[in-house]
Amino acid sequence: MARQVNISHGTHAAADSGASGYGFDSSGQPTITDSSNVDTILQTGENNPSNIVANKGIGLEADLPSSGYVAGDTYITTDTFLIYIASDSVTWGSTSLVKGQLVTDVLNGTELPPIYQYYNSILMPIANYVVELPTLPE
Repeated sequence: MARQVNISHGTHAAADSGASGYGFDSSGQPTITDSSNVDTILQTGENNPSNIVANKGIGLEADLPSSGYVAGDTYITTDTFLIYIASDSVTWGSTSLVKGQLVTDVLNGTELPPIYQYYNSILMPIANYVVELPTLPE
C-alpha cells in the first residue's frame, strides 16, 4: 500500500537546525527550506515555465532591494538570472529562471509594462508599447 504525506499550503514550519525541508507556499507552489530557513520555490520543469510578474523590478543582483518589501514581492536579476521572491520582510529566496520564461516588470506601472523572455542566457526584451501613428490625410 502506498503512503502519502500531505502538507498544508503556506503553513509549514522552519526546518530544524542543520536540516532542509519541503513544503508549499500560500499559492501552492512547491518550495524547499534550506538550513538557514530560507524558502525557495522549486521549478517543475522547462515544458511549462510559470510567467513572472516582477513587482520589485529587474536589475543587477547587487541592486536587490534591502528594505521596503513584503512576502511574495518579486525581483529578477539580469546578471545571475535568478528569480528572487521575498519570504517575509527581511528574507529573499531564489531560484533560476527557466528557458522560455516570460517576465513582466510592473515596478513603474502596469499599463504596457516591459516584457522579457529568458532564452540563451539573456533576458530578451519583447516590444510592448503604443505606436504613435502619423496623422493621415482625410
